[in-house]
Amino acid sequence: TSDSRTELTEAAAALGSKRGLRPIIVGDTKADGQSAQAAGIEFVGVATGNYTVTELRELPHLAVIEDFESGLAALEATLA
Repeated sequence: TSDSRTELTEAAAALGSKRGLRPIIVGDTKADGQSAQAAGIEFVGVATGNYTVTELRELPHLAVIEDFESGLAALEATLA
């Protein structure tokens, strides 16, 4: 469910922050983006599922790519 996804995302964000890491959620649904937003962490959308790049860009995001093969270089540059 969406609630358990958000709880899991929040737990991962808290653990990453405790370890001094930069938590980022990578997902292919709006629910992934909404969970990242609720947890206060960045979202990278990958349009490999039911949502398009345009639809995923409607959410707050660090980056949105069409797929990893064509978008990996752009994603690496964004994260650098």
